[in-house]
Order: sequence, then structure tokens, then C-alpha cells
Amino acid sequence: SQVTDYFDNSIKFQNNTIEFNNIRGRIISIVDDEKTARDVISDTDGAINHKFHHKLQRSQNHNLQIPACSSDSLPSSSKIRYTLVTQLSEDRLWMLSQHCNLWDGPISAAVQSDLSPLSLIEILESEELLRLLFEKERLTGHFDDLKYSNYFTKPCKVNQLTIETLSKRDFKDNEYPVNVLRNIALRNVATSHVMYVDIDFWPSDTLYHILNLPSVKKQWKNDSKTVLVIPSFQICWSIEACIEENDFKLQMPHNADEIISWMKQKNDEHHVSVFDPSNRGGHGSTPYGMWIKMREGEIMDLKCIKSNRYEPYMAFHLCDDIPPFQECFKGYGKNKMTQVMHMRRTGYKFKVLGGGFITHFPHDESKSRLLWNEGQDIRDNENGSDEERNIDWTTYKRGQVDQLFAEFKKWIENEVPDNSRTKLCSDAATDDFRLWVN
Repeated sequence: SQVTDYFDNSIKFQNNTIEFNNIRGRIISIVDDEKTARDVISDTDGAINHKFHHKLQRSQNHNLQIPACSSDSLPSSSKIRYTLVTQLSEDRLWMLSQHCNLWDGPISAAVQSDLSPLSLIEILESEELLRLLFEKERLTGHFDDLKYSNYFTKPCKVNQLTIETLSKRDFKDNEYPVNVLRNIALRNVATSHVMYVDIDFWPSDTLYHILNLPSVKKQWKNDSKTVLVIPSFQICWSIEACIEENDFKLQMPHNADEIISWMKQKNDEHHVSVFDPSNRGGHGSTPYGMWIKMREGEIMDLKCIKSNRYEPYMAFHLCDDIPPFQECFKGYGKNKMTQVMHMRRTGYKFKVLGGGFITHFPHDESKSRLLWNEGQDIRDNENGSDEERNIDWTTYKRGQVDQLFAEFKKWIENEVPDNSRTKLCSDAATDDFRLWVN
């Protein structure tokens, strides 16, 4: 079976082979899915040619009908349901079990893996197989430094997960198809609303409950283009910072009272801060100072956005006008902020939800991030040679992404009418000076 092979073949190291006899003989049916990764790419007509799309592209492989974006099509408060939407690579499969235990509703996940969806669900719904997954990660070195294995939790509930896989074979190792996966996960949603997170951002224990409060559900009643921004936090500056602190306890906060208390302590035990404070454009528009004073379920309008690089995690109504994640962005960089720019321009109203939050779980830098970092040392060398200063920065991944972003900005300005209701702040930074291209 795929599951048996997954554990048997991937845990061979240091001249030792771990045999898991307790799962030998288990038969996992393989989904006979004619769709390949190449088919998924072709579904997004023109994506490889750097064409951008106004709406989430329908696929012949997805039969669910996304409703129209209109006040008439909005469900009543009693019919509002939320799906947690996420994407991940196979090595972070263990994190999906955390989401299952933190989120009481359905979850739609797109996974880059050559295992079948049924095999992945079999692992996540079985305590026995889930323990093997954690053991595999520990033995391969992923858990050694921070004792991630302490995060072993209950398996996912039966029928909680919807998983679709995208083969690793059709993508370069450092060109993770993040936006292809995000759109796949969105297409598989069967509820009226979604809460999108990346797999390394874990929801607070209370987020699902807060979103289901009657006062919160009323916010969706008359406006299909409301989004609720969920503040993002981090428990340490970086994976290295976590490891260097000998007394540091790798704990994730459970509720607003706890994370606010940790932020005020700022001692050797807790290193909580807003997410990525060095990238003020990314989350700096979220009013954290006001959020800590908000009541659970209270909602506040976001007056304006301070940067085009704003990329919060949000809950929103899933309908056919939802701007897609542009699939030509692969790997690290500008893949999520472009969707937020698109949503703002098409008239989505941004509001902040009180009480609920998400927290980033620290991890090693991905291969995509390492590729993005290449050339930064030369770029930072102000005293570099003429040859260095005149370098073609599009030979680097970051320069290529910045060039694509410049094309996207031109497209959205020319092709998407400006119906924004949450405006850029009058003193908003253009951030163009950060681009590696003109």
C-alpha cells in the first residue's frame, strides 16, 4: 500500500532501518484519479504565460458550483458555515493534525504529494499511523531541536478533511506551487464561508467559536464583500532564536487573554510578538494596539491600508467574484499580497475581528525561501563594483518575482476598475523602492 511504502521507504538512515510491522498488511485503496498536476496547470488557462485572472477559474475536475456574489445569494445567519482552507507540502503533514484539533469545522487542504488523498486521510484519521508520522519526522531530524514531537495530538475526526493532492513530479523542488494549491483548496469548499490560513499559522482554540457568534454572522448578512482580518502573531523571532534560548518553552497560545499576557511578560519563557515586525508592510495595517482592547466577537472597520504589501489572513464569503490567487506566482514572495490587492480594488471591505487570532509556528526556511534569499548579500553591498551594481537582477528568483509583480500591478491598474472601499492610507508607502527591478 502507499501508506506502508511511505513509512518503510522514508525512514532509512544512519545505517538503520525502522520496520513498522504493526501496519504491514494494511490495504489502502489508491484513488484512480486521471487528473495530473499538468492537468491542473492547464485548467488555469494561460497561467504559465503569466496571464492574470479576474476570478477563480473553474475546473472540469471540480463539480461544486460557487455561488454568485450578490446580496440575494447570501445565506441566512443560521446557514453560515466555515471551512478552514489551507495548503501544505508533504513534510508538514503533521501540522494538519494540529489544525484538526484546533478547528471544529470542516477543513479543505491541498497537499503537494505523490500519495493519494485517501492515503493521507488514512494517516491523519488514525492514531496509530499518526504516531508513526511523528516518529518518522523525529527520526529524520525535523523534530530534534524544538521537540516538535511533544505536539502529538488526537487524530483528525472522520469526514472532517477534504484533501486533494498535486504531484511533486511536475514542479521544480524549489518552485513550490503555492497559489495553485491555494486555489485547489478553495474549489473544494462546500460551505458558505472560508477561513484561509497557511499550514504554519495555527488558529487559536477560540477562533471557530468566535466566527460562529450570532453577532459575527450578522456582519455577512447584507454584504457579500466583507472580509474579517484575523491578527497574526509569532512565538519567537526565528527558528534560530527559539533554539538559542535554552529556557525557551515552545508553547502556542490558546486564547486572547493568554497571548496578551505573554506579550506583556516578554521574559525568557515567552517571546510573543506581532508576526514579522521587520516587514511592517506585511501586517502593519492591522491595528494590534486596538485589537488587544476589543471584546471577543467585536468587529472594527479597518480605516485604511498602509501598504500594498499587506497580506493578512482573513475569513470571507466564498462566491464567484472572489479574486483568485494568481498561479503564476510560485515559490516564495508576493504570492498572497497580490490577492489582497485584488480584493481591495474590487470592493472588499476590510474589518478586524476581536478575540480570534492565529500564531505562526517556527520552522526551518523552505527551499523556496532559500532561493529567494540568493543575491541579497550582493544587493546589500553598497560598495560593490560597477559590475555588481549593474547586474541583471532578474537572474535571481527575487528579481523574477518582482518583475512579475510589476506586471501584475500594471494589469490590475489597467484591467480592474477601482471600486475600493477600504482605501490605501493617504501616507501609504508605495514600496516600489524595495523592488529589484525598475
